[in-house]
Amino acid sequence: QALLDRPGRQAVSVVPPHHTHLAVTPLAAARGIHALCEKPLALSVEDARRMIDAAARTKAILAVGHVLRFAPPVAEVYRMARSGELGRVVSFYVLRMSTASAFLALSWGREKRSLGGLVRTLNCHEIDVLRWIAGEITHVRAEMARLMVEEIDYEDVAWMTFTFENGA
Repeated sequence: QALLDRPGRQAVSVVPPHHTHLAVTPLAAARGIHALCEKPLALSVEDARRMIDAAARTKAILAVGHVLRFAPPVAEVYRMARSGELGRVVSFYVLRMSTASAFLALSWGREKRSLGGLVRTLNCHEIDVLRWIAGEITHVRAEMARLMVEEIDYEDVAWMTFTFENGA
């Protein structure tokens, strides 16, 4: 609050633990301060809606840090897909090999109620990129499990298949 009350503040980057985003972003919005929020925006649709509504009331911009869009290889695939250079893209295959063990060092990284789970925390990048390139998702089939890291209470493996509005 003290940071937000400093004169001349126009924008902030919201990077505290995931489960606190709902407490922080409306404070910025109430002051008309724009916020770039680390992903995931919120741990539930209801919390995300509250944050979006708080920003809308004061016309503050609330954005989510989906930074993978700006990685040169991803931006190039987007350009190629949009230009038609790739022809009609009918399928994508994405494999992410990472582990939840990186979150074990965080006091709040072991529990789904505070982290949100691996899909919300890491795989949201791939989902965002696919939506950016192919459009909105119309159907999801997913299976998730905790198979590798015993110290957590959320999934550390996910298999997901999406159908997009363009038919891909």
